[in-house]
Amino acid sequence: MAVLDLIDHISAYCDSWCERCAFTSRCSAYAVRIATAMCDGDAAAGFELALGPPVNPEGAKHEEVLGDSIVEGPTEAEIAQTARESEARRERMDEVPVSKLAWKVTWLSRNWLDTHAEHWWASAPILGEAIQLARWDCFFITVKIRRALSGRDEYLQDNVFDDHAVQNDWNGSAKVALISIVRTTEAWSVIAGISGDPDAAHVEAELRRLRDEVERMFPDAWRFVRPGFDTHRDANA
Repeated sequence: MAVLDLIDHISAYCDSWCERCAFTSRCSAYAVRIATAMCDGDAAAGFELALGPPVNPEGAKHEEVLGDSIVEGPTEAEIAQTARESEARRERMDEVPVSKLAWKVTWLSRNWLDTHAEHWWASAPILGEAIQLARWDCFFITVKIRRALSGRDEYLQDNVFDDHAVQNDWNGSAKVALISIVRTTEAWSVIAGISGDPDAAHVEAELRRLRDEVERMFPDAWRFVRPGFDTHRDANA
């Protein structure tokens, strides 16, 4: 499979909705996904089919570089320390108010959709698109907010990686979350307006509050430039 003119890191800041994306032909993650399916689920074979065999910067194949040398991995103590640090970070992120609010919105959305979506989809087909968006973003928003929080926490705690004021992973993740918050808020506005359900209106209100909180915690998020989506005229958010 020949893949040309790829956009580096485009899949890191998308919503993973490949069926609606204008850039699948320039996305290595999508190419690997399709190639892996062609290889009956063999990820290594799919990767090589889509992108070719892995090489080092000088162009030598991976096995040629390693030769008979021994590459030492982390020790058990280092692995255990990393696990402790990851768990401590996860627990800190659990206590961040915006994280709690994101999970609250997720479960409010999920509960409403599980209880009411089928009825309203059947009785009011105009809601189909809004319900699709609400379902897609239900967990996605929280995942991206958590990634943004964890990335910023890692930088503040360890002072490693992503030291650019705007172009860093946590701003990128927060921007993707905000884009999804905006569109899913509009979707819930449609759902609440047509259904007249106060619970749906409550989800919409909580999403607006969540947007305010994310923007407050990541004031530079909207300035982050996403590869492809924000750099090409034919981009779609």
